[in-house]
Amino acid sequence: MFGTNPIAAIFPCRDGPPLSIDLSLPAGGAKGATLALMVERLVTALTGARMGFEASSFFVDEGDKPGIGQAFLAIDPGALAGSEVYNVRIETCLGPCCRTEMSACQATAAAILPTGPGRKD
Repeated sequence: MFGTNPIAAIFPCRDGPPLSIDLSLPAGGAKGATLALMVERLVTALTGARMGFEASSFFVDEGDKPGIGQAFLAIDPGALAGSEVYNVRIETCLGPCCRTEMSACQATAAAILPTGPGRKD
């Protein structure tokens, strides 16, 4: 059992709202389990939190607190390839999702992204 919920990423776009990818739902199969394993090991190592199998239940008042941890990673694209290269690469990948006319990409994004564009919750 891995405690990695949620895993999310936000990609700022130059000419529109950021693209948010929220993997709150469990990811299955070998890739999902491996992603969960990697994220949990990274977070527990960085924060000293309990691993999923060590954490107490959230659903009972008895016993210790679950002792989970959270880690946030922020990357400045300007410090790597540069902001302009980042913007060009994001726009190449996401096309109209990075522009204000979000309706142009809803069908495609809904098919390839777990949450679709413009999710508010």
